[in-house]
Amino acid sequence: MKYLLALGILFTFFLSTIYAQDSLRVAQAEKQMSHGIHNGFSVDIPQARLKDVVNGWKKYIRRGETKASVENNDDEYQITGTALTNISAQPMNVYAQIKEVEKAIRITAYLTEDDSNYISTAANTEKGEAASRMMRDFARMQYRLAVENELNNETDNLGKLESEKEDLIHDNEKADKNINEYERKIDRAKTDIEANGSEQSKRRADVANQKEVVRATTPKTETYDLEEKKLNSLEKELKKLEKEGENLHSDIDGWNSDIRQQKRNIEKNEDWIKEKKESISKQKDHLKDVKTKMENIR
Repeated sequence: MKYLLALGILFTFFLSTIYAQDSLRVAQAEKQMSHGIHNGFSVDIPQARLKDVVNGWKKYIRRGETKASVENNDDEYQITGTALTNISAQPMNVYAQIKEVEKAIRITAYLTEDDSNYISTAANTEKGEAASRMMRDFARMQYRLAVENELNNETDNLGKLESEKEDLIHDNEKADKNINEYERKIDRAKTDIEANGSEQSKRRADVANQKEVVRATTPKTETYDLEEKKLNSLEKELKKLEKEGENLHSDIDGWNSDIRQQKRNIEKNEDWIKEKKESISKQKDHLKDVKTKMENIR
């Protein structure tokens, strides 16, 4: 059983490696180009972007002491006199067609020393194989750059997910602190309410006593005016105490409402944190697959 499992893993790795290699297979065929129908070396570069391949090719194919640059004529990239010494000791002219195909960029290059005879394996095996290796090396480099960009993007995506998860955890920690603070405020307010209630009881007794004093005092006398003024002052103090008591109860209601809201937020965040953790796990698996794909580029 262990042997079969190991064999299965090995077979999967073999397939992934073959896929990476086959995706960079260089094919030769007679195709139409600016100088007629000639042998071209074609290779498809998966995931690559047209702009990146064009810019990469311009740098890749300009070699040696040639002063010529790569020119674009009717979507054909041309350079004269470049030194491809691994293919020929003679300066070479290279014509390349680069276009988008399904899920890849296809580059077809036509190589010639004299604009009459074009390199091919059929005409010269050594030069043809060297040209194929050159094209495959370029394709491998561009494919690797494309996968590297994918890896960087997916790494950034993982970082964003982890940052979002940490933000949610931080929000819950802050909510817990808020709840604790509201609970402390409620405890203090309850103590203040108790003290306020005692003060109200005393002040009501003072008001009741002072009313009796005013009732027993002869009206329209200086003494009556003083006692009535004292009564008014006591009644104002009582109203102030009652208002303070009402405000304390209102504050408690508000803090209790805030606590309930914070608990709802925590519960909602916990669900999101769970989702983020699942997304992070999937993203890590995806990153692993992308890294494996890069490692299998040969």
